Amino acid sequence: MARARLYDAPVLHAPEIAVSISGTRPGTDAPWGRTTGSACRWARSHSRCVALDASRQDLRARELGRSARRDVGAMLRRTELELAGIDLWIPPEHYTDPDKSERAMETLQQTVVLATELARLAGGRSRPMVSVTLPAGLPESDRGVINQLGERHGALIGDHAPDGPDSMGSGIAGLVVAVDPASCIMGGVSPEQRVHRCGALRLTDANTNGRCIVGSSGGRLDLAGYAGACLTSGQRWIITDAWGIEDGERAIDAAVSVWRDAVRLPM
Repeated sequence: MARARLYDAPVLHAPEIAVSISGTRPGTDAPWGRTTGSACRWARSHSRCVALDASRQDLRARELGRSARRDVGAMLRRTELELAGIDLWIPPEHYTDPDKSERAMETLQQTVVLATELARLAGGRSRPMVSVTLPAGLPESDRGVINQLGERHGALIGDHAPDGPDSMGSGIAGLVVAVDPASCIMGGVSPEQRVHRCGALRLTDANTNGRCIVGSSGGRLDLAGYAGACLTSGQRWIITDAWGIEDGERAIDAAVSVWRDAVRLPM
């Protein structure tokens, strides 16, 4: 399949597509290779902006020293990529498990600091954002702590839980609503209805079996309706990923292509 190109058609002031390397399992034969650097070079063939994966062995915040962080920033500049954020998919229940909550919060704090540093090092329009999924039963006091964490470091923390509060934070820093259509669809929530109060967007889809390639047969995302809502959201980027999809290359190609078509101006 030929790679989709986003910039060869006139578009509205739509969120620009960013590619997350989450869900791309490292492998010698994989198109994204084994390292974060090779995955970023693969992402650059699809977009000018990337979201990193905090679970990768070479990008774990607690193990990444100052010199290594500078190297990642230099790699992003060299690859001509801006940073849309870092995905930190800790299982939601870990935030409320007495045996795991302290570690989860420490990891979140460390990743927020890392995102802030990498956004500064990458430059351009890079933003310090950490994508998470918080449990619906998380106490308000804990949400307040997370919001203050983002505000203190000037970072966004996007909660992708479809059953989370409809409104959070200022949209400048702190805890904000983040819309992941696949999670919304599987949770019985309309993605479009959450867009207008969001601070971060994703482009994903789901069918009756779970996550699927955006726009594929059986996909349940109302792409036209979602794109229309996103056009008025004021968001700079919309992140797509291949999380939970076997053919990651095809998933990203398809998402970039359908987003280009969805926001193309009528001729």
